[in-house]
Parts: sequence; C-alpha cells; structure tokens
Amino acid sequence: ECQNKGTSLITPKSRRELDFIEETFGNSGIWVYSSVSSATEVYKWSDGMRVGGFMPGQPSHSAGNTATLSEPFLGVLEGGLNDYPSGSSIMTQLILRYYTMASKLKQNKPEVILQAVAQSTENANVKSANIYQYDVEKPPTEGIKIYNKNLVIRPWLLFIAINLIALLVFGAIGYGIGIGISSAYPKLHGDFCNSTNECSQSDNLLCVDLTCTCPTTKYFNGLTCVDRLSYGAVCTNLYQNECAYGLGCFYNGEKRTGICDCSTERFWDTRTNYCELKYSYNQNGCTNSEQCANGANMICSSSVCTCDSSNFWNGTQCGPIATYMQNCSIQTNCDSTKSLVCSMVGENLYKCLCSATDYWSSTTCTAKLGYSIGCSDDGQCREDLGLTCSGTCSCLNTHYWDSTICQRKKQNGIACASPSECDDNIGLTVCSVTCNCPSLYFYNGTACQFDLVSGLNCDSSFDCDTTKGLLCDAATKQCVCPVNEFWDYTTCVAKRTSGQDCVHDIQCRDDLGLSCDVDNTKKCICLSTHYWTSSICSSKVSEGVSCSSNPNCQDYNGLECSAGPGPVCRCPTNYYWNNTLCVIQLLFDEPCSGALSGIMCMTTKGLACDGTTNTCRCSSAANYWDSTDCVAKLDYDVSCQFQVTTLTNPQCDERSPKFLICRAIDFATNNFRCRCPSDRRWDSASTSCIVKNTYKGTCASGQDSECQDYNGLICNTANNTCLCPVTKYWDTTDTICSKFFFGFPDKIV
Repeated sequence: ECQNKGTSLITPKSRRELDFIEETFGNSGIWVYSSVSSATEVYKWSDGMRVGGFMPGQPSHSAGNTATLSEPFLGVLEGGLNDYPSGSSIMTQLILRYYTMASKLKQNKPEVILQAVAQSTENANVKSANIYQYDVEKPPTEGIKIYNKNLVIRPWLLFIAINLIALLVFGAIGYGIGIGISSAYPKLHGDFCNSTNECSQSDNLLCVDLTCTCPTTKYFNGLTCVDRLSYGAVCTNLYQNECAYGLGCFYNGEKRTGICDCSTERFWDTRTNYCELKYSYNQNGCTNSEQCANGANMICSSSVCTCDSSNFWNGTQCGPIATYMQNCSIQTNCDSTKSLVCSMVGENLYKCLCSATDYWSSTTCTAKLGYSIGCSDDGQCREDLGLTCSGTCSCLNTHYWDSTICQRKKQNGIACASPSECDDNIGLTVCSVTCNCPSLYFYNGTACQFDLVSGLNCDSSFDCDTTKGLLCDAATKQCVCPVNEFWDYTTCVAKRTSGQDCVHDIQCRDDLGLSCDVDNTKKCICLSTHYWTSSICSSKVSEGVSCSSNPNCQDYNGLECSAGPGPVCRCPTNYYWNNTLCVIQLLFDEPCSGALSGIMCMTTKGLACDGTTNTCRCSSAANYWDSTDCVAKLDYDVSCQFQVTTLTNPQCDERSPKFLICRAIDFATNNFRCRCPSDRRWDSASTSCIVKNTYKGTCASGQDSECQDYNGLICNTANNTCLCPVTKYWDTTDTICSKFFFGFPDKIV
C-alpha cells in the first residue's frame, strides 16, 4: 500500500544506520525513515510517544525533536528549508500526522501506523519517501529469583539484611516525621531550643541559654510575652519580672492592690525614668522630700536633703531640736539657730542654755551687755566679766572695773592705782601706793577700825584678842584670822566646807579646791571638773575607772557610776563610750564598723554589729527586727507583713528545718502569712517545710501539694504516685512536665 502511493517500505541501508537507531531509540518498535539530500530523519512510534533524530554526520533542519502527545493524534514534525516550493525533488517539508484514535494507536499495530504514514506523505505532496520497518526480536523473559544456591550470601543472612534495611528506612521516615512535626510547631515559653527561630515568634520569644524565654523588656503572663509594666501600673506579683527593670510589685494599702513601684530605699525619678537611690543628708539633687532617705525625717530644701528648722542631724536622722531650758543629751540637740548649747546644770543633768557670753531674750540668745550698759536683769550682763545689773551692768561692790573685767577690790597693803581699786567695804579708801585705811583708822586684819583700844594694831599676837581667834601678822603688824578662818565682823570663824552656805569665795576652803557658787546654789562646791571626796576636791575620773557614786565620774561627758560590785564609770544604758564621751547606740540597719563596732549597736534591743554587712542586725538568727525590738521569728501560718527588707530582715523562720517565707495569700485584703516556698510543703509531723516529691515519688491520695506541682506534677490517685497529667510527659532533661503535640512530645531530645 505504501508503494502504491510512491512510498516504499525498506530496511536500513547500512549497519551504521542500524547501530545509530539501536543506540538512540532502542531495539524495538516501528520506524519511519526518510532519506533526502539534505538530511536523514528517523521517527519511532512507541507507547504513545513520537521521537525524532538525525543520522550522524547529517545537518539538522528539524524544528523539533521530541514531544509528548496528550491529544488523540500524535503530533506534527515540521522541517526543511522553507524557501523551497512544496513538492520539489528536494523535500522541503515533511509533515506526519497520525489521525487515528488514541485507542487504536495504543494497539501499536504496524499496519495502522503504515497507513497513517502513507496518508501523511501523500497529503504532504512528498515526491519520494522511504519507510523502513525495523523490528528486533526479543528473547523470552525469564523470572528473577531472589536468591540462588550458587550465591555466596546465605538465604538467612540475606533475610536479616533485608529486614535491617527496612528497619533503617522506616526509622529514617519516622525521624523525618518527628523533625517535620517538631519544626512544624514552634516551641513555647520554657522549652528547650537551639535558636530563636525554633521559639514561638507570635509569643515574642527568644532563645536564651538554650531556653525559649521573653526579651528583657517583656515578661511571660502565662500565655505570651507582654511588655513589662511601667511605674504605677497595677501588678499581681504572680509572674517573674512582671514590672519593668528596677521596679518591684509592692502592695498598696490605699489602692488595695499590687503596684509597680520602687523599693522603699529608692524613688522614681522622672528625669531618668528609673528607681534612683534616695538622697542622704546634705546630698544635692532632690525635688521633693519623698526623695530623701527613709526614716531620717529629712525634707528637701533648695534641692538638698536636710532637717527642717525644728530638727537637727544627729548623725543618723533628724531629731527634734530642744529649745531654751529643755533637757538635752548631746551638743547638737539644742536649737543652734537660737545660739543654744547643751550645758550641765547638775549631777547628770543637761539643759539647753545660752553660752556664757549670751543671755535668753525670750526668743533667742542675745549677746550679753558690757560694762555700764543699761540692763533690767543680772542675766543680761557679762557675768564672765564679773558684771551684775544695778540699772546698768556693773561690778559687784566687792570688785572694781579695770577697763576689761571686774577685779576683786584690793586688800590692805596691796599696790593700787586709784582708791576705787581698794576694798572700801572694809574701810580701805586711801590709795597711797598701796591700799590703806584713812587717818585715825587702823587695819585690824579684817577691816579698818577707828578705835585704837581694840588692840588690832600689834607687834605680837599678845596684842590681839585671842578670844576672837586673832593672830598678829608679823608682816603687816595687824591682827588677822588664821589661814582656814575668816572674819565675820565680830570674830574669826572657820571657813566653810563642801555644801555649806556662802556668799563670797573667802568663806570657802580654797585650800581644798572649794569656791562659792554665788550665781546658783550659794554653797561651797568643787569645780565642775572635780568632785568632793569627803575631804578634798578631786578630778572626776574617766570611763572604766572605779567609782563609788555618780559624782565621781565625768558626768559632763555623760558618764555615770555603774551599779553592782566593783562599780566603774560607764555610759548610761543605750549609750557607748567613743573614747571621748558617751553617744547613743545605733538601731537596726545603721552602719557600724571599726574597733568599737562591738558596742555601737543597741544591745538592749537584741542588736549586734554584723561583720558581713557592717550594719546593726539582730544578734540571734532566731529573731527579726519589728521596727522597735528584735523579737522571735514567726512560725507557720502566722500573719506577716510584706516588706522590702524580707531578705535582710525575714519575719518568718527561714532557718532549717522551717524554711518559711512571707507569702501573699490575698493582695486585695493585705493577707500575708508565713508559708513554705514553692518547692517545699508543710509537714505537720516534723513541723517543718520538707522538699516536695519528684517524679514517681509517693504521695497521699489527691494531695497534689506533696508533688513538685511547680514542675507540673500531680498526685495520681490510682497509685498514689507523683506523675504528669495525661496530656503531658516527664522531660528528664528539663525535669518538668512538657506538653504533647498530636501524640508527639513538644521537642525532640
């Protein structure tokens, strides 16, 4: 049929062509071969595919070589030189179309294909075309056995190898599924991670130290990472790092809730948006008094933390300032703005008085008046100069003004410059180089006497009236009283001893160190730095020296004689000796250091100097400071107060085996109690906080609190064992109950 249409069915021309066909297109099927002057083209129909190629050494002029046919016809191959007319002796266009139905084509019958080719060549007006049929017989196929007796590998060994390969394949598939699931579900807060990409980005998590956690500016609220709360925001204290850096969650009694606030020793500075340390005494930078250190009663004045006008800085805090005639204890306790100073006025008694050069003018200390200035009270005159008030500030009638101070008037025979210097009280009114009695008078040893028959001028003691105790002074040739006596205008009497009445110093035993307290008691006393020993004035003793009574000690430095056997001079209770004077002992949390640290803290309140913090702390670990005294620490379930100093001054008994801490029961009602920390539970039998049981530990039925509930464990009622809930598994690496995702752990370990 092909030959009838000018087409012949021929075989390949040479072995070279056959080899090319076999090498390029395989060794079976029906081939269409066209040999023209410009090219040799080969087409094969096999399994619904049309393929094309060229013989070696021939130029290609085909527009396409291979295509997959999806339509009922196989396709079109166009080629040749388009500038030649159709139907010329040189083939310019070869179009092969197969119009048969797909179902027929799939039969792969040669006669059908040949008919299609013949029709195509005729329609294409091909002058000359050769069609080759090339069919290679195929040897019969023999079934392949899995093994052969001649094989080196034994059947049982081959069986094991096949199973091992299958196991590895399924393992790899499982691992891939695990990896896919693990990577498909982002990790949650607290989960293990290698990079931030593994953590849930919708929760704003980062991978820090191999754990998914929130950034430093956020906190985990149980669901996701949210911005840490700012100053003044309401907080619950249920989540870690809930408040912004530097802030803490503190109970606010007025608002009856937790508030993000600074600790008591700090304040919120709007200039830096940070909790700054409160300012100490005399420190610059404050804008209000709340920024000054707690418990010191300071105010902010001109940007400086200081005491108000009614208080003074005693080295620790602002204490009340004493005014005129009020009791005082240390020099700075008196109102310095009024020029008051703390002065001793009696045995261990101090009062705020004006200095010796000032007087109290009802509102302040005013400089005392000088000589001859008008006055209304003795206290207004310079008594340190010997002045008293008699309308004007003047000397006593026993003294005279020497232009700078009142001097005692001179006695008989003492050199003088004017009669005013001589003691006219005893009749000495004449200054002739020395003070003398006027004419017709003679000095009787005490005063100028008029009548000579008294025998007060003498040559020997026999001339003097011995019944009045007079003796003849060999130097002055006058009758005088013995050394330890004075003339009371009628007779010689003994000078007075300690505590006896007087109006002049001459009346007191100056040889014993006594003088007359003219201004106050009008009695013979020792100087303020001395005490009466029953026979003489002796210097008061310092700290640690034996004594018999308080006057023996330097009371002007605050010392007193201690009671009990072997008494010595000591500071009063709650005071200590700083090697100079007695100062008040320190209270809780006040700084202490140095050689005197052992006595600086107030021991009567149970305090001692802590060598680690160098501050006063309760000396017994069983006590805490309740703002007044060191008292016994609180036991389980006793009400406690939430405070910033919980770590340095715990109210609850945190010692082993109690381990108690002050925990919030209800913020709204300010309910805090001494309870166990989260990793422990209260054991009433041992009255202590014991460690909660870990995974697979025993527990009482339904008592989840006996298990590490903070790690997610609960008490399984079936076997009374601490286990994870059914939706979680025990992660031995993180020692916590972790979630399952669709039956898989939430991470690959």
